[in-house]
Amino acid sequence: MARRSRRQLSFPVDPARVTGLEAPAFGALRAEAQTILERSEIPRFLAPDGSFRQGSDLYAVLDATLRLKACFLNIVAKSAAAPLRDGLSCLDHYSGMIRMEQDRLFIRTHAALREEVQNSPLFHNVSADLHDPVPGYTITDSFKTLDRYGNLQLTFQRRGATGDDCIADVDIDDAQGIEHIFQVLRNSISGPTNPYDIHDILVKEQHIDPGYSFKFAQAAVVSRLAAEAAPDRPSGKRKGRR
Repeated sequence: MARRSRRQLSFPVDPARVTGLEAPAFGALRAEAQTILERSEIPRFLAPDGSFRQGSDLYAVLDATLRLKACFLNIVAKSAAAPLRDGLSCLDHYSGMIRMEQDRLFIRTHAALREEVQNSPLFHNVSADLHDPVPGYTITDSFKTLDRYGNLQLTFQRRGATGDDCIADVDIDDAQGIEHIFQVLRNSISGPTNPYDIHDILVKEQHIDPGYSFKFAQAAVVSRLAAEAAPDRPSGKRKGRR
């Protein structure tokens, strides 16, 4: 009897199995990523003397908060892959971070980035109702790329009615449109978007390499391959027990 054909399937990462990241050293990061880290002032990460951890020191501290590191590398890679009409990418317009969460970064920027994003065919205007402003700033508007999965969203905030003191709340969503409703429901129950899921989406759906891979507990692997169906048993009657 002929056997059914088998197809290999790729399974997503099990976050509970992740024990570490195989990530580039600080000196091997994109120059833009190094600049972001060097200019960051995040109250959550202070040195023993009370100063802000920055540059390689800040990057090293993220080893203790792996999901923040994964989120940072995801957003760096996706932002670098979002070209604008000025010949630069979104990443080129970022300055230092003031806050990090496992699903978003709050990054200092300028009004020129908002104008570029607003006029880019890669983005469209969306509601900013689910985003909270940084104290002292007012949300102006929000834009998303048109990807079906793993779309980059920039929600802009400005201090004062005019001026160039701006912050971008940058995140990568699981999905667009109506699917986002289910994401919001899921996140309200289980927490914010997991950056390991975003890693899988960037790699599988968009062929964007975030620059890192996973270390796993015991024998777990990044992608498990399985057969769609087990081979059929050989034909013939089974012998009964006497």
